[in-house]
Amino acid sequence: MAISTNSIIHYTRYFKILKSILSEGFKVQYCVEELALKGTKSNAAHPMVSFCDIPLSNSQQHFSAYGKFGIGLSKEWAKKNGINPVIYIDEKSLFSQCISNLIKERRDKKNTNLTKEQRTEILRIKSYAKNHSGILTRNGKKKAMFPLNVETQ
Repeated sequence: MAISTNSIIHYTRYFKILKSILSEGFKVQYCVEELALKGTKSNAAHPMVSFCDIPLSNSQQHFSAYGKFGIGLSKEWAKKNGINPVIYIDEKSLFSQCISNLIKERRDKKNTNLTKEQRTEILRIKSYAKNHSGILTRNGKKKAMFPLNVETQ
């Protein structure tokens, strides 16, 4: 089984939102999610439209968290439009540690080495990250238990 699809998928909770996307396009929304990182947790509202590239055979686990309605678009379309699927990270990974370190640097008010643009870029990097496993907390509500069961060949 593949670890990703040839398309990106945006999931939503309500059919009326799916219809709105089809008629008006995607709209950026602020979404508060807790990201568990090595050494810290980060809660923030990021402006986003989230896309994943998890195979449809593994998408069942996303339904309780993100909704049962989805729009799939080709990765060619995504590339042409500068869209990247979210990156799933394990809390104990080296990548998690790197993001955690960047966030700590950004939070340090005494750190005058970072420009405003660099602080914004750190948030942009973080906004593409989602927990690989654990409980998804969105807007203070626990939504689902993950592990991401993506099988490889």
